[in-house]
Amino acid sequence: MIKKFIYVLIFIIISAFAFSCGQTKKSDNSGNLTIIHMNDTHGRDEEEIIITKGDNPQTNHKYGAARRAAYIKEIKATNDNVLILHAGDTITGSVFSIVYQGMDEVEIMNDLGVQVSTLGNHEFDYGIEQLNNIIKKRNFPTISCNVKVISTGENYIKPYIITNINNLNVAIIGVLQSETMNITQGLDYIMIEDEIESLKNLIKDIPLHTTNDITILLSHSGFDTDKKIAEEIPNTFDIIIGSHTHTVLKEPFIIGNTMIVQAGQYGEYIGTIDIKLKGGKYSHSNYKLTRLDESIEEDLNMLSVISNMQIEVDKEFDSKIAVLPYALTDENVREKSIALGNFVSDIVASSQNNIDIALINSGSLRGFLPKGKITLANIYEFFPFDNLIILTTMKGKDLKNILELSASRRGEGAFLQVSKNALLKFDSNGKILEAYIKGKEINDNEKYIIAVADYIFNGGEKYIDENGKPLFQYGENFIYTGLDIRDLIIKTLKEYEKVPESVIDNSERIIFN
Repeated sequence: MIKKFIYVLIFIIISAFAFSCGQTKKSDNSGNLTIIHMNDTHGRDEEEIIITKGDNPQTNHKYGAARRAAYIKEIKATNDNVLILHAGDTITGSVFSIVYQGMDEVEIMNDLGVQVSTLGNHEFDYGIEQLNNIIKKRNFPTISCNVKVISTGENYIKPYIITNINNLNVAIIGVLQSETMNITQGLDYIMIEDEIESLKNLIKDIPLHTTNDITILLSHSGFDTDKKIAEEIPNTFDIIIGSHTHTVLKEPFIIGNTMIVQAGQYGEYIGTIDIKLKGGKYSHSNYKLTRLDESIEEDLNMLSVISNMQIEVDKEFDSKIAVLPYALTDENVREKSIALGNFVSDIVASSQNNIDIALINSGSLRGFLPKGKITLANIYEFFPFDNLIILTTMKGKDLKNILELSASRRGEGAFLQVSKNALLKFDSNGKILEAYIKGKEINDNEKYIIAVADYIFNGGEKYIDENGKPLFQYGENFIYTGLDIRDLIIKTLKEYEKVPESVIDNSERIIFN
């Protein structure tokens, strides 16, 4: 049944959309187009069921590929000319991704009718050969202009495509954050060039914006970089469809003639843009960011696809690890210290006897732990990364610089959760007012042993100086413990079996005045 549907889908795509890397003359064309965009879905195929706290707990059902499918069908039922785009990071962050290593998302996205995608940094998580398999199995092109083969300097994949929809020539360019070189292992023969320079070079050689009716940038570079692109390459992109920072833009962010949009994370939202072109004059109207909550009924065909996938997942991940007295959510994890962040950082701090402080980037906490039975699946979903603990010994002044950088990155995955040994107070600009470790104020010249994930130690989340040196490597006496953070979480929970409330610390360790 699924294969038959995929074959039909391939026929529809080939019939309705003519993709090429050639140029088409811009004209006085007129027509309408509806763009559906999503990003950072991270393998969240199942719906999420959240039970709220309080005397009258409410059960909320949300997200999931079946709601995505239903909503897309609804849009297509009332719009003849639809372009479905994904801005990358389709995998990592769910047990589906772990079991199927991204191939589940190939089937899901093919069934959803995605027509173009760019690469996200997490597309590389299972290695370059697996990514090659993923791209090959997709029924749609994957594009990026700044991902190159080291040995030849040639493009790893197509940098852009041009499609004709309803008599409109639409150029779509892909770009991936160059930071991926610092935060992703296993790139092998691939290099990633600076986004802005690559885009400038492409536009200089092939002025797509002057030869097509609509020019779209599918960007996996983050909201701040998207703004820089619009500023430094003006009058080029009609739309930048962003991702990576999981930003929820309920209204387009406008810079010059460019609108920037982004649809949060995990498929919680889908964005739609209605475009009108009359006599060569472009306008957009009725931008809408829709939250996929339980008001949207799930698509039965997609539910069947997910149910079939779930069989294999259940075999591996339904084993009980422990029982929690109440849920630990990831709400506001990138804004302040929360119980979930406290819990993980305390586990890391307890992994060695001599650790003064453990720092965990909030971007590594990708979900919640429910009340009651905790399974292996729950743990892999909320902490999907294979992060190893590294110890570094640093002077207090260097540590404080890092803590202030963390405070300035509030709202991002770079924001650091801290272990119970620490109490930090910042002003509204992210400058330290007070900073304590083990009850004593941090001394600029004293040395502290800090535990971090290898990802952060190696400069992930832009913990680097102006020359690209990782800030945590300003220390000394590096110890590569080989301890996997997720394994420690599992081990700790198993030791408790039924976790006592006293272990869960809700205290605010990071305070902003």
